[in-house]
Amino acid sequence: MTASYEQDYGLWAEQMANLLASGRFSELDIENLVEEVRDLSKWLTHSFFNVMFDTAIAIKNLSKKYIIGHQKQERYRLLRNAIADGAKSFWRSHNKFNFPLI
Repeated sequence: MTASYEQDYGLWAEQMANLLASGRFSELDIENLVEEVRDLSKWLTHSFFNVMFDTAIAIKNLSKKYIIGHQKQERYRLLRNAIADGAKSFWRSHNKFNFPLI
């Protein structure tokens, strides 16, 4: 006796798998098996697109972090250069003895 699809899905699925494996196709619950295969196809398609969407969001966030990090590095470099240029200018204007700038 086979389990009812509505009463015990896990047992029903196991019994359907066993019937398929043993080649006892006439005993299969074809109507519910077809419904399950269609639902599985929809779920897999939906899951695939969810994974792709999540991956795209993760890549977008990583690119934002890289750009922000790169912008911080660029700002740091600009600030460092401005300080160095200011120091050189100050050195040149206040170097009474013309010591070489290192």
